Amino acid sequence: MKRVFAFIGFTSAITLFVLNFIDYSYSTLILGVCIAGLVISLLVKRLRQAKVLPTVFGSAVFACLIFITVMSANVLPQKALDGETVYCEYQIVSPLEKTDGGMYGYTVKTSRIQQNMAPQNIRVKLYSREEPEADCYDYITGNITFYSVSDTSFNSHVSYGDGIYLRGYAGVQKYTENARKPINYYLIRLRESLVEKVGESVRGDDEAALACSIFLADREFLSDEVTDSFRISGMSHLLAVSGIHVAIIYFAVRALLFPLNKKKYVKEISAGVIVFGYIAMIGFPKSAVRAGIMILIMLAAKILNRRADTLNSLGLACFVLCLNPFAVTDPSAIMTVSAILGLVCIYPNLTVKSLSENAVTNYIQKTVFAFVSVVLATLPALWLFFGRVSLAGVLANFIAIPLTQVALISIPLTLVFGGAYIPFGAISALSLKGLLRLADFIAENFSSLYFDIDDFYFGVMLAAAIAFAGICIIVVKKPSPRLVTGICIIIIIMSFAFSYAQNYGAVTVTLTQDGAVIVDDGTSVKAIDASSRRDDYLIEKLGRERADCEEISIDGNFNLTVYNYVFEISDDYVTIGNTKVPRDINGKFSQECDYVFTVKENREIIARRVENG
Repeated sequence: MKRVFAFIGFTSAITLFVLNFIDYSYSTLILGVCIAGLVISLLVKRLRQAKVLPTVFGSAVFACLIFITVMSANVLPQKALDGETVYCEYQIVSPLEKTDGGMYGYTVKTSRIQQNMAPQNIRVKLYSREEPEADCYDYITGNITFYSVSDTSFNSHVSYGDGIYLRGYAGVQKYTENARKPINYYLIRLRESLVEKVGESVRGDDEAALACSIFLADREFLSDEVTDSFRISGMSHLLAVSGIHVAIIYFAVRALLFPLNKKKYVKEISAGVIVFGYIAMIGFPKSAVRAGIMILIMLAAKILNRRADTLNSLGLACFVLCLNPFAVTDPSAIMTVSAILGLVCIYPNLTVKSLSENAVTNYIQKTVFAFVSVVLATLPALWLFFGRVSLAGVLANFIAIPLTQVALISIPLTLVFGGAYIPFGAISALSLKGLLRLADFIAENFSSLYFDIDDFYFGVMLAAAIAFAGICIIVVKKPSPRLVTGICIIIIIMSFAFSYAQNYGAVTVTLTQDGAVIVDDGTSVKAIDASSRRDDYLIEKLGRERADCEEISIDGNFNLTVYNYVFEISDDYVTIGNTKVPRDINGKFSQECDYVFTVKENREIIARRVENG
């Protein structure tokens, strides 16, 4: 069987995605179905010899067991602490972050929780009014009031993927110095010293803050204006170190190691060690780890003189990530995997011979085909997490990604050589300034260039297009790739029109990441507790052609009625039926996404988490 790791990895990822999406009580039922499928595929000789179905069902069983084990052993016991105030001993294991509400946020690991049957050695996202006096990995004792992060992994905004299922508020704390620091402590200190050096070496406050964000994964110094511009322009994915950043750094390191070209093993291993040291230094973000796994597979193939199969490598990377059953709910992971699948599976079937031998024309054609392939492959993720296809983001990224490449190569060279080579500093400053100017320009002039796909019916028709493509591949021996792709595109275009017709007359209630509640009924806009620049942008976008916009400030509880549905709004939560979403009014919670409720008369409310980016 070819591409065995592709079958294992993608099956595990899809199974875990479904398990995270449905209620936990159904997980044992799905496990039973998968076990039955595995047994049948092993008993039937023809299926057993083909190996595909046993591999698929075996991978699904493995994924179910991982999910159920982690939920029963870690998540559910920790959720029992929700609302409890308990005396604990713990250590800070991450740098401090300051919230918009003036509180300090940091990740801690407990060593003792003084309550019967309480889980021990857990990670908690902790908040406090006062800045902790303790250094990282010092011992701290005091009361913690625990709160559940979220009901599901999808609503936790990757906290579950980081192994954090509880938030907490610190009471009075007592500190004890720890003389024996782990290696992570020195990695954090190295990162902090590099942040200081970047601030000294890169010209301009915003440029230095952007350099720290894209190179060192430290977003503390980014201003609200810069962050909002990148979000509105569709460039926010560049602010976090991701697979793109790691790939750029890896190929730059290989280029700098050109003196070792004749010593292939030494060059490849050295490049791998440097890149993985970089990933460790920035704190092992999942998107960087995912890219690191792909690089490791590629390096192994080169050392063994074999050509790495992209789908097999991607499947193996997915399988390794699936050892954490909540990693599949990370929008960045899903978008990255989908984009690679589009380039591998769709792009070759769309490319045609160039009508011109001109290199520029060829480049433009290939770029357009690559863009179409990525959009088609990522549409399910865009529908699920973002609810829109942003043309502004596409326009921006054609220029932003090359600028990011230049910045990522010139920033470390500036740090190494300092003032000895002025061009490196000038190049990094120009590329960073270009990114800032581009984000501002796109946000101010092209922010309205997008298509809304935030609709249940669009998702159904999108699923129909995917099912049609799958059936053609399975049933028809040699389907025409262009014909299948063309029909899928027609179905998707029709779904845009159908979605628009279905949403006509609907009211949207948006809970922004900053805690504002914005209500749009198609004729007027009502904004509750709008405070940030991004809230103002959303109101302006909705109210540009509306007769008025009513702004309301509340203190305490407030009930909002839309088509006989009651939204209960408090300082901390918005509650509608069984859905309860945290607000950030008091700086207690930190969410990086919006929640959009689509309400139609005599229809079930559709609630969707919409990521920003």
